[in-house]
This record gives sequence, structure tokens and C-alpha cells, in this order.
Amino acid sequence: MTGRSELKARARTNLLGRYGTAVGAVILGQLAGGAILTCFIWSGLAYAGLLIRLLSAAIVLLLLMLLKAGFARLYLSFMQQRKAAATDIFYAFTHHPDSLLTALICEGLLCIPAVAAGIAILYLSADRSGSYTASGVYSASVSYAALLGTAAVTLCLVYLLMLPYRFVPWLFLQHSDWSGPELMRESRLLLHQRKARLVGLDLSFAGWYGLCLLSFGIGSWWVRPYHGSCIALFYLDAVSSGTPEDGESI
Repeated sequence: MTGRSELKARARTNLLGRYGTAVGAVILGQLAGGAILTCFIWSGLAYAGLLIRLLSAAIVLLLLMLLKAGFARLYLSFMQQRKAAATDIFYAFTHHPDSLLTALICEGLLCIPAVAAGIAILYLSADRSGSYTASGVYSASVSYAALLGTAAVTLCLVYLLMLPYRFVPWLFLQHSDWSGPELMRESRLLLHQRKARLVGLDLSFAGWYGLCLLSFGIGSWWVRPYHGSCIALFYLDAVSSGTPEDGESI
């Protein structure tokens, strides 16, 4: 398969003259995501009972994931030199995303144990810190450390659990007639023996996202299209190479 450096070079080349559309799409996506979250809060669902809050949060997350599929379409268009528009990010909302939603719900269920473990650890840490606290300031520092540490571990576990299904949105774009389980199975096959390379590609952008934090998120307008385009090329390369088991292209 193509090396990481070559993927990045090709992504930069294919993005030339397209960054205006890419940045516009990222800003549009942020506005749409913000509107979804705002509706969730203003509707009062964020302050309802626990079960209602969890169900509402799951629906919000699914809507945001549909936007992710639209971004995948946009980046594939860039890398395949096809005509693209910022409004492509809404593609999944208008193309019967039943199978994609099914796959996303299954992925979410797979992540429940990791999230539940993180919540349990936080709860136990809070009790323990309260028991051994000598002053209010010391209690806050322990609580923040537990929160950050648990959040980091939980996010890493969720990332690893969802990694085999990273290509589900991309496969949906090319095989919208497939069922949710089929999308998940083919994603697992495509990423078999390729997960380490994909993790390495993601980690190579850690420094860029660090700079995004320093720029209060503005840098993500350029970094996200660059990263997403590299993932698009990685996906196209995997599809053209075929699954490791049979060596045939999908």
C-alpha cells in the first residue's frame, strides 16, 4: 500500500484550488452541528430525566455522524478530482441512510462497556478523593486529574473499538444498497492488517490538532480537510488493494 508520506503529498496536491470549498464545508458543518446541539438544549431535553437525556444525546450523536458521512463524500470527490460543493456534507440526510444508521447504532452499542467503565471509575475516584481530602483546593485538583485521566483512557478505548468500522461511512457512499451488518463486515475486512497503519496516520496529525487548540479551533478549518483527504486516499488504496484474505478488490 501507499506510504504515509506519499498519501499526504497526494492529498496536498489534490486539495490545491479546493481549500475554499473545504474550509466552507467545515464551517458549515460546525454551524449545523452547533444548531443541532442548540436545539437539544433549548428543547429542554438536556434537563429531562436520565433516560430521556441519554436517548436524546444518542439521536444528536447519530445526526452528527451523518454529517461525517457527508464529509467523507466531499473528501472522496476531492481526491477523485470530481466536482464538489460544501453542501455535500448533507448527502446522507437525503439518501436513505437506513443501513448507515443501523451500523452506527451497532457501533455505539459496542462502545457502551468502555463508556460505562469510565463512568464507574469516575464515580469511585470522586468518592475516594472526597475521603482523603485535606482542603478544598486539593480535592479539586484530584477531581480534575481523575476526570482528565479517565476521559483520555475512555476515548482511547472507544477509538480502538470503533477502528475496525472506520470505513463504514465510506462504504455506504459506494454501496448504499448494503445492509448495516454488511457495511460493518466489509469495513472489518478492509482494515484487517491495516489498522496499525491507519492509527499511525491519525497520530501523525496530533501535532497539527495541537496547533488547532492554540488557535482556538480556527486551524481545524484547514487541518480537517487535509486529514480527511488522507483518510480518503487510504480508503481508496485499501479498496484497490482488496481484502488481505482473498486479494480481490471490492
